[in-house]
Amino acid sequence: TIQKVIGVDTQQNIKSPALLSKTAFEQGLVLQYVEASASDAEVWGKAVPTASVDCVVCAQTNGASLSALDEIARVLKPRGKLLFVESGGSDLMTALANSTKFMGVEADSEWLDRPLSKTAVGIALRKPDTNSQAASEPSTRGLPRSLDEVKRSQ
Repeated sequence: TIQKVIGVDTQQNIKSPALLSKTAFEQGLVLQYVEASASDAEVWGKAVPTASVDCVVCAQTNGASLSALDEIARVLKPRGKLLFVESGGSDLMTALANSTKFMGVEADSEWLDRPLSKTAVGIALRKPDTNSQAASEPSTRGLPRSLDEVKRSQ
């Protein structure tokens, strides 16, 4: 069960802290809000311990998700999920596909194929800990095989 939510947003989006606080309170969750841009991993990264997060939701960061990928991978637990919604998502998809820290990258092709507003909507899984012997052959048992399978499990 989810017990804590960590929100990272800039002060430019002044409604975020109040909205996140209200939603967290209504759900009985603890909220930790960090005021920083998504690309400023030095600021928000210090607030989040290594391998302590089950899921990161990265939405409309205007490309900042690319520069934050290493930090996102650091804070995610092994096999943690990165859910993303990014405009012009082909750069993010390429970075995830080339990353040594993520596996099982899936995106909804209907959003990527839109002629005027390409958007990457999908999921990537953090690879298991590379320090363990079992990590040399990552197991995908129990992991979703596709974005459709993730949707069905919701």
